[in-house]
Amino acid sequence: MINRANKLYLEQIDRKIKAFSGVLPDSKPMGGWIEAVRKAIGMNMRQLATKMNKTPQAIKQIQEREKAGTITLNSLEETAAAMNMRLVYAIVPMETSSLSELIQQQAEKMAKEIVIRANKTMSLEDQKISEKRIKNSIKEISAELAENPEKLWE
Repeated sequence: MINRANKLYLEQIDRKIKAFSGVLPDSKPMGGWIEAVRKAIGMNMRQLATKMNKTPQAIKQIQEREKAGTITLNSLEETAAAMNMRLVYAIVPMETSSLSELIQQQAEKMAKEIVIRANKTMSLEDQKISEKRIKNSIKEISAELAENPEKLWE
């Protein structure tokens, strides 16, 4: 069961995630953020290299690692700071705008599986339940499961 502290934590993280809800999954510029921002502010690789005490070749490698997805967060943060920027990092749900919705979706999915499995068994025993009862059962079970989210991910 979600206790008050866990519910408060979920609400706090949900509020933070909402700040990123408008960010599209493929919003990263084709050349990567470092190159795009660097060019947009009129900074060449040599200038960035000087600010970071690195060579222009090292900056090129940093940009290539970002494009390849192999750059570290520390390196991104360091590079952003050298451009007078800050790194913003988040993990957000793919298909919903909040963790609460994600939990509810997973609870409904799991509840449907449980009810459908039970209904199949009952059908074999000629005790099939009505569509209305199926919907009510899914609603009841998903509410229970949402109160115990740690069980949703097994």
